Amino acid sequence: SPSSSSSSQGTLSKIYNFQQWHDPTFLAMFILAAFMGSVLNYSIFLCTTLNSALTTAVVGALKNVAVTYIGMVLFEDYAFSWVNFIGINISIAGSLYYTYITIFKGVRGFGNG
Repeated sequence: SPSSSSSSQGTLSKIYNFQQWHDPTFLAMFILAAFMGSVLNYSIFLCTTLNSALTTAVVGALKNVAVTYIGMVLFEDYAFSWVNFIGINISIAGSLYYTYITIFKGVRGFGNG
């Protein structure tokens, strides 16, 4: 359709005219991000191939927990408050519980009833 074509041409134009394409630091970070994305996808594929989807799901859930807590410690944009900290922990507990229920529902028919 004409509107999607003009929309994508506008996006391509913005990408082409991006000011930082000539900045070596930006280019290095851009290439590193693309490479690390490829490494992540390959490692997920390898984990699922060599183990099982169950192992990949468990490792993924544990990775999310680790990333959350490491991000809280390393990055200064996390403003500690008890309400925020408790909320994050409730969210993590919910995520882990969801993973647990999803795994056992698929494996043992857990929750069918």
